[in-house]
Amino acid sequence: MNSLLYQKRECFSQKIRRNEKEKIFKEKRIPQISKEIMLDLINNKDQESINRLTDATAGSKEQTQDLIQIGGIQFFYELLQSKEKTNALIGLGNLCSEKVVQEEVLELKIIDYMIDEVHRYKNLEDLSLRLWFLSVLAKFNRDTQNGENIIVQREKLFNIFWMYQKKYPDILKIQQECFHGFYALTKVTFIQNELMELCCNNLNKGIDNIILKILYYLINDYVKFVKILHESQFIQFCAKHLQISSRQKYTLRILYYYAQYYVESIINNKEIVNQILIIQNSQKYQKQILLLHYAMLFKSPNSQFMSIIKEFEIINNLKILLENFQYEQQILCLLALLKQTNKDLIKELIPDLERIYEIKKDNEKSLRKLQLILD
Repeated sequence: MNSLLYQKRECFSQKIRRNEKEKIFKEKRIPQISKEIMLDLINNKDQESINRLTDATAGSKEQTQDLIQIGGIQFFYELLQSKEKTNALIGLGNLCSEKVVQEEVLELKIIDYMIDEVHRYKNLEDLSLRLWFLSVLAKFNRDTQNGENIIVQREKLFNIFWMYQKKYPDILKIQQECFHGFYALTKVTFIQNELMELCCNNLNKGIDNIILKILYYLINDYVKFVKILHESQFIQFCAKHLQISSRQKYTLRILYYYAQYYVESIINNKEIVNQILIIQNSQKYQKQILLLHYAMLFKSPNSQFMSIIKEFEIINNLKILLENFQYEQQILCLLALLKQTNKDLIKELIPDLERIYEIKKDNEKSLRKLQLILD
């Protein structure tokens, strides 16, 4: 039963990813409208003009910026008080994705308006649209300086997303929009504890893409956060996340912090080990891989140190990376740890290190670090 439910949720998650790709293609298909024509449409204000301008907000970046310059924000803002509210929400949401409108949006107090308006939805589709628009506006709130009014707004936004996430637990579209709202608020420190628990409690429910992004920005070496993660289903489904390219970067970073407290849960899970090796051998996300290798070795019991080096092919991976020395800081930290444990571990890498030493002769900082490893 659980397996069937998980498959259904994964199917929904894949559908979301397809929709995101289709949106990109749709943007390319939308015909370009000149600034002059859009200005005429704004002045006309008839139904066809409103529809065409709404479509234009989903067009190219150049087109949306043109529309902003000729008063697009004000045009759709005025529509909020009309029967064209849906078009207004879509148009404003698309235009507000551009940072240049931040000052105008704040002046018009659109966030305050939507904090009240979101509750006046007619159906779930309408609610989904309103939550989406609020998540776009939440990014503006996040990036503005702290002030009493801004802090109150952030708390109200968080409570709205929290309320509807709890109210419609089985409506995945609502869940998706609520978590996009949470994602926009990840930098707001006073909600991070609650947000960490909320994300971990909602893993493997069809919205993992956005949840892993939130965890990616929340997670650090704070033991409470890592413990919450450990008590969730994260490790149980971690190998699955590592199979999906859009989740790999986020999952590897989360594992880096997780390994600092629960390294054995990683190295004892053969599926996770295999998926890390697949990513590693593809040469993708090597910075995250190096950090993960370091964390696992630094925190592993002495009895498992050598087996980790062998199982994760750490020496061979370093040999490949030393060809271009791209992730210098991470490579040198890992080499220093290996040498400190047993200098024979890096013996076969000495020729590569000596070659790099010659290349880096003009870089005093790199030279000192290399010298310490070679001595």
